Amino acid sequence: MMPDPLDPAAISAADAADHLYPGEHQAAERAAFCAGAGLGAVAIDMVIASLSPVQTKLLARLRRHPGCWTYRVQTRGVALQTCMALVKRGIMMDGPHRPFEHGGNGVVNLTPFGAALRDIIIGRAAR
Repeated sequence: MMPDPLDPAAISAADAADHLYPGEHQAAERAAFCAGAGLGAVAIDMVIASLSPVQTKLLARLRRHPGCWTYRVQTRGVALQTCMALVKRGIMMDGPHRPFEHGGNGVVNLTPFGAALRDIIIGRAAR
């Protein structure tokens, strides 16, 4: 008797992994996902992997101050362009909390998602 294709309990994890992720080159990703790494962890890893080195470096450079995050301006305007790319990704806030540079400091506000990404990036760099 064939298992009901609509019954998720009738499909083994290996069958589901082969169906969702064909290709032998993806075996490690399949194993991590099916072993219970969870969609949230996989999604966060994908977002971090999609960040450019400049974006990752800027997030790691941010320092916490009351009500905001700051960074030292190295080349005027360059980090601000990076901040605007991070705003579009929902990592930094826009509107009245839009990133700006004043003197030698840049000021940004991270979203809760952005703050979590920053913590993960710094944690991985410390290893």
